[in-house]
Amino acid sequence: MELRRVGMRVAATTGAAFAVLAMSGGPALAHVKVSADKPEAGAVGVTVTFSAGAESKTAGIASLRTILPQGITPADVTYVSGPPGWSLSQQPDGFSVTGPPLQVGEDAAYAVRLAKIPAGWTTLPLKTVQRYGDGEEEQWLDTTKSVAKEEPNAAPALALQAAAGAQPADPAQPAPAQNNAAQTQPQSGFGQYPTTVWIAAGGAVAIALALILWVRSRMI
Repeated sequence: MELRRVGMRVAATTGAAFAVLAMSGGPALAHVKVSADKPEAGAVGVTVTFSAGAESKTAGIASLRTILPQGITPADVTYVSGPPGWSLSQQPDGFSVTGPPLQVGEDAAYAVRLAKIPAGWTTLPLKTVQRYGDGEEEQWLDTTKSVAKEEPNAAPALALQAAAGAQPADPAQPAPAQNNAAQTQPQSGFGQYPTTVWIAAGGAVAIALALILWVRSRMI
């Protein structure tokens, strides 16, 4: 009877470890997302709309700073709309949209206009740092991660259509460096789980094995 109770505890411990692993594999994160009225390579006067999800439980969003890719300068960006009291300021590597902190839990939505999107691009990366009224930051800077898959730290990016009448790209010519960097590479399999989760699961399995060995030693 004692052996059966211990076995049930071992099974419960192991099951809990794998339940934690399953839940940790796909956390729901509020990323920064972007869309455009003319998502086309070579387009001029493109309005880009940002939507930044609020994750903090104690402070509202107060600013967002976007790092522009090579080929677009801060002077190419103008403010279109945003929360009341917010405005755009140019930065050496991009621009910031800042204003009075929003209510806790309120998403930030704003729009800017790009003078032109460079021709030949297939993706426009827009790495963004989100800041709250209490100084906390969320960094959405990883251009190898996918926002659609809610991968951690994924940078927002626009998928671009080819310009009308554009000639197909010469496969012998490499794509622009910043464009290649912006391509998302969704992870799959074991790689999508954080290392800490695997450590926790491994520890739980080790404890379960130790309990089994202890029970066997008591039976000898």
